[in-house]
Amino acid sequence: MQTMPNPDYDVLIAGGGPAGAATAIGLAQAGHTVLVIERRRQPGKAWGETLSPMASQTLRRFLPELSRAALPEWAAPARGHLSVWGAPQAGLQDAFFGPYGLGLCVNRAGLDRALQDAARAQGADVHTGKVVNQLCRVGNQWQVTLNDQSEVTAAYVVDATGRAGALGRYLGYLREETDPLFAHSLGFVTQNPTDRDGYTRVEACSYGWWYSSCLPGAPGARSTRAVVLHADRGSSAARQGVTSEGLIALLGETTLMRETLVAHRYGPTGKVAGAPAGQGRASLRTAAGFLTVGDAAQAYDPLSSQGIERALITGGMAAHTLQYALLNPDIAPGLMHRYDMELTRHWADYQGQHARIYAQERRWAGYPFWTRRHVSEPKLQPEIATDAT
Repeated sequence: MQTMPNPDYDVLIAGGGPAGAATAIGLAQAGHTVLVIERRRQPGKAWGETLSPMASQTLRRFLPELSRAALPEWAAPARGHLSVWGAPQAGLQDAFFGPYGLGLCVNRAGLDRALQDAARAQGADVHTGKVVNQLCRVGNQWQVTLNDQSEVTAAYVVDATGRAGALGRYLGYLREETDPLFAHSLGFVTQNPTDRDGYTRVEACSYGWWYSSCLPGAPGARSTRAVVLHADRGSSAARQGVTSEGLIALLGETTLMRETLVAHRYGPTGKVAGAPAGQGRASLRTAAGFLTVGDAAQAYDPLSSQGIERALITGGMAAHTLQYALLNPDIAPGLMHRYDMELTRHWADYQGQHARIYAQERRWAGYPFWTRRHVSEPKLQPEIATDAT
């Protein structure tokens, strides 16, 4: 029997976001050869995302510099959140009184860049502007052709391509999409640099909910705030929110969001950006020589604030699993099964949390958006036909 040559890399990771970078950091620290390919040449839009205090502690394990007194410009303390949820009055949840300290508001582009740099510092090869064109399992390794027609081989391949789950789909695995939530984001700027209270905003409405955070920036610089509408794809609100004018008109009907923008004299900038935000997961999360991490494995409703945290956790779990699988190939299938079972367990826990959070808002029980999430209640108005946003 002909012996196959050793692969070029122990692990090839498609996707350089938090999940892919966390996987690469863990494997490279253990001395394994890792290739990360990221389709974007530069990190994406600089939208702000909020990490809970627990998620911030997880991130510091991958980026120890965040424990220093001075944070990088792409990160700022997150004190908690103001929310209009379940009642018309805003409620305050302050992280200062919690056991894990403050959270973090991060500029996502800066976070992705920092994690990729950390992977490089550990010895991983990180190549941007690259995607997988072809993928084939031959014997006990993968043969991979990239978009520049270069070819590499790897013992394991990791799908960290986010909600797209690009490699899983290429291999024929299905995704279970369980709701049509869609996010419409618009930036707002002001020359008034006083909007730095450190609280994110969340506000429920009859057709969905709103989220807003102030992007980290240099002291004294103008403030930039991201405002995001979450509504079901195809609903009248989702269709209206495609344009800046339509989204701003919907904002005029809110209370907490509108008051925040007016108080600091914000004006809109740029165009509305849209992206799927519904929960869903890969139907098969592991196979021979292959596993999924982050949103490619399980994507969470952003209301849960678990996206980045679970990306980092699954990346760490995947790195740990692959370390042992590479050293002990005879028990690799069992290790992959344990990884999958851990993902399944967490998904069940998350489903309960998801139901409890949405159950707290009953002011629009029976409206289509809320009926989908209050599974046992009747609808009070007809469903809107779903079409593309």
